[in-house]
Amino acid sequence: MALALLLPLAVFLTGTWLTGRQLQLVQSGSMEPTYPVGSMLVVRSVAPSEIDVGSPLTFEDPRAAGQLVTHRVIEVIRRDDGIFFRTRGDANGKPDPLLVPARLVRGSVEWHVPELGRALESVRWPRGFLALVVAPGLILIAHEVQLRRRRQPAAI
Repeated sequence: MALALLLPLAVFLTGTWLTGRQLQLVQSGSMEPTYPVGSMLVVRSVAPSEIDVGSPLTFEDPRAAGQLVTHRVIEVIRRDDGIFFRTRGDANGKPDPLLVPARLVRGSVEWHVPELGRALESVRWPRGFLALVVAPGLILIAHEVQLRRRRQPAAI
C-alpha cells in the first residue's frame, strides 16, 4: 500500500524537478477559492513579457525578501524603467500595495493539487525522517532478527 502511495508522489516530484518547475505551498487564503490553503502549486518559469492580465503570478514579495507570493495580475504596466505588475489575491478586496517589478517574478502557476502541500508538510523533518527512514529500518532489522532465529538449529 505504501508503494501505491509513494510511487506516484515520487514520479510527480521527480517530473516536476526534471521539467524545471517549482512547487509552492499555499499558506494563506488570499487566493481562495482558486487555490485553497494546503494546496501545492506547480509554477513554471515565464518571461515577464509573456505575462497577461488574469495570470496567476508567483513573485518575491517586494516587502519581504525571499518570501514568495502568488496573486493574480490585474494590470501590466510598461514604463521606461521596466515592466511592473499590479496584483491582487482573488479573496482580497484591494490590490496589493506595491507594484511587482519584473525582476521579482518567479513564474506563473500552471496547475495545483489540493491538499498535497499539507501532506508534504506533514513529512518534513523530523517526522518524515522517522516515518520514511527510521520506521522502515526498524521493521527490516526486526524481520532479519526473526529470520536468523528461525535458521538456528534447536538445542538438544
